[in-house]
Amino acid sequence: MAAAPPAVSSPRRPGDSPSPEAAAGARRRGGLKLLGLVVGAALLVAYPMATYAALTYGSARQAGLILGAVFIPMAIARVRRLPRDHRRSLAVVPLLIAACTAAATVANRSAYLLYAPVATNLTLGLGFAFTLFGSRTPMIEHFARLQVRNLGPAERTWCRQWTVVWSVFLFVNASVAGALASFAPANWWALYNGLFAYVAMGGLFTTEYVWRKLRFGRFASHAPDQWLARLARRRSAEP
Repeated sequence: MAAAPPAVSSPRRPGDSPSPEAAAGARRRGGLKLLGLVVGAALLVAYPMATYAALTYGSARQAGLILGAVFIPMAIARVRRLPRDHRRSLAVVPLLIAACTAAATVANRSAYLLYAPVATNLTLGLGFAFTLFGSRTPMIEHFARLQVRNLGPAERTWCRQWTVVWSVFLFVNASVAGALASFAPANWWALYNGLFAYVAMGGLFTTEYVWRKLRFGRFASHAPDQWLARLARRRSAEP
C-alpha cells in the first residue's frame, strides 16, 4: 500500500490571524522597543541633572567627555532604529544633544552643555510650527490619527489650535532655558530643565489629551481611555 503523501500547510492569507510564533516575536519586538523608548526618555530627563553634577565636580571638557560617553552612543542607536522615512525629522533631538556634548569637549566651554535644552526646544517648536503652514498636517493631528484614523472638522480644528499652543509653549520654554543658562546659577538651570519644564510639558500633554477625549468621545481600547470613557458616561448620567 502506498504511503500517504506528507501534509502540506496551506499558505497564509492576508486576513489570517498571525501564528503563535509570529505573535510572540511581535510582542518581544514591541517590548524591546518600549524598553528602548523608556531608557532614552529617562536619559533625556536626566541630562540637566547629569550636566549639573558633571560641571560641579569637573571642567566643561570632563563633563562633555562623561556625558558624551552616555549620550552619543544613545543618539547613534536611536537614529539607527528610526524608520528610514522619518529618520531626518526624529533624529534631530538626540543628535543635537550629542553635538553639544562633543562641542563642550573640544572647546572646553560649559555653554555648549547649558544651551542644549534651548536648541532642543527651539528645534521642536519650529517642527510643530512648520506643520501649521500650507497643506501640511498639524503635529497634534498626527498624534491624534495614531488612534483615530478619520477626524471630523471640529477635531481637526482642535488639533490645529493645540499645535499652536505647543509651538508657543516650546518657544517660551526655550526662552526661559536660555535666560537661566545666561544669567542664573547652574542649580537653578538644572532644577528648571530637569524638573519644572518636564512637569509643565507633562501637564500640557495630559490636559490636551484628556480634554480631547472627553469632548469628542473617541476612546481607544487601552486602560487610560477606558477609564476616561467610564468618567464620560458617569458625567453624562448626572442630572
